[in-house]
Amino acid sequence: MQTAAWSDWDTPEHPGVRGEVAWSESEQKGYMTFDGLQPNDPAKEQYQLWIIDERGLEQRISGAIFNCADPDHVVVEIEPAVRIHGAAAFAITIERPGGVWVSDMTRRVVIASLKG
Repeated sequence: MQTAAWSDWDTPEHPGVRGEVAWSESEQKGYMTFDGLQPNDPAKEQYQLWIIDERGLEQRISGAIFNCADPDHVVVEIEPAVRIHGAAAFAITIERPGGVWVSDMTRRVVIASLKG
């Protein structure tokens, strides 16, 4: 299992979020932890995980759509619907309820890069 720490992504909507992503390429699953993630209103918006693999940023894959009720500590499972090949980075955006197929990536939160 590979792990990487979250860091602010450009100018994030919620700066200072900490935690990590843990990913197993062989098992095609993992988890994310967050400390300091702002609670969201699921009726208005949800957090969405994007996985960037060998297909690149333009063909990023959704790995989770989730809510945050506790800013102190959140754990979220990663279970992408499509097989991941060579995961390089994981990124969190804020999207409409239910998530989106293709994000415009404007509402950025955090990003984590795996070391090759």
